[in-house]
Amino acid sequence: MRSQIIYVICGCAIFTVSLIIAGVIAFIYPSVDPMWVFAFVMADSFVIFLVTGLLSKYVNDYAIKTIAKLVDKEVDYDRELDKNAAFFSGAQAVRHHRKIDEDRVKIPKEKFVEYSAMLKTAAAKIEEDSDKFEKIRMNISSIVRYFEATEKMFLKVNTIGLEIKTASKNIDESTQNVLADAKRQSEVASRGVKAIGREIQGITELKHSIMSSTQIIEELVDMSEKIKLFVIKIADMGKKTNMLALNAGIEAARAGEAGKSFSVVANEIKKLSASSNQSAEEIAAILLNIQMKTKEVIEIIKLTEKFEDNIKTFYSTGDLFIEIVRAVTHIEKIIGNITNYTDEHFTDSELLCKIITDNKGKVPEYKKYIEEIKAEADNSMNEAKDTSVNLQEMRNYFSEIIKRYNEKGE
Repeated sequence: MRSQIIYVICGCAIFTVSLIIAGVIAFIYPSVDPMWVFAFVMADSFVIFLVTGLLSKYVNDYAIKTIAKLVDKEVDYDRELDKNAAFFSGAQAVRHHRKIDEDRVKIPKEKFVEYSAMLKTAAAKIEEDSDKFEKIRMNISSIVRYFEATEKMFLKVNTIGLEIKTASKNIDESTQNVLADAKRQSEVASRGVKAIGREIQGITELKHSIMSSTQIIEELVDMSEKIKLFVIKIADMGKKTNMLALNAGIEAARAGEAGKSFSVVANEIKKLSASSNQSAEEIAAILLNIQMKTKEVIEIIKLTEKFEDNIKTFYSTGDLFIEIVRAVTHIEKIIGNITNYTDEHFTDSELLCKIITDNKGKVPEYKKYIEEIKAEADNSMNEAKDTSVNLQEMRNYFSEIIKRYNEKGE
């Protein structure tokens, strides 16, 4: 690396010097084209640079090979020094350089041992890191499986949320229908209570009217009995008058001509008696009919004694209707609370569905991030394994070099 940098620096220096020389020549000899001068100087400089670079590379490679052979004990160091003694200015310089080279050769052995230990530690560390990467990869795989399960769970929860939302809507509609029915029942029960109140009032008034009629009918019965007695007396008087008329007729027949006028009067009295008897019979028949009708009315009136039971029944029915109204009112309150709850539940269900939908949409994104992290972890783990293998190879190489040192001796 240092040689390459030196080559680059030398190339830049040669280019700069060539450019300056070309400028000076062009200034001294204006008739000469500066580009030709620059090209000639560059070519000359390039040839010099190339020759110098090749010689430097040869010397560098020779030095490296010599050091490697010295390390492997494949070359006799003294012979090599004698061979190259012409390059040095004396035996003292040769011994000095020999000592320096021996130190340089000894140092790598110690460094090799140190580097081998360091490589062993690094390999162990990388192996440990590889195990950690493996655990991280397993944890990431578990996280991926968790996100997959979470995604499925979100799908199930979303389905359940939609079902709950639909059920809440159906419950709300059902409660609204029940509430409407309850209100109608409450209205019907209220009308029933009012109707029963009117019926109770009408029956009570009818009861009072019937009781008054009963008293009048009883008085009418008494008057009928009195009229009957009076008619009986009239009939008896008619019979007696008829008997007197018969006796008067008999006496008028005995009197002859003198009793004709008396006979006429007796006949008239007889006719009047017959008419009275007939009228008495007709009145008796009418009274009998009145009594029969009165008895029927009395029997009917006796049935009105059951009005009390009917009124009690109406009152009980009214109480039942009132209880129905109270129960329906209570049901309306309960249904109102249920409606409020279902409204809140429906709103919460919509919010839950929105949250689940948002989170479900983010799961693939999170999953993608986790997959990327997993891929990076896999790459890091593979790189760590490759690095561990390379370090192990380097350690084996250093161990082999140390082994050669131990076998051949210093």
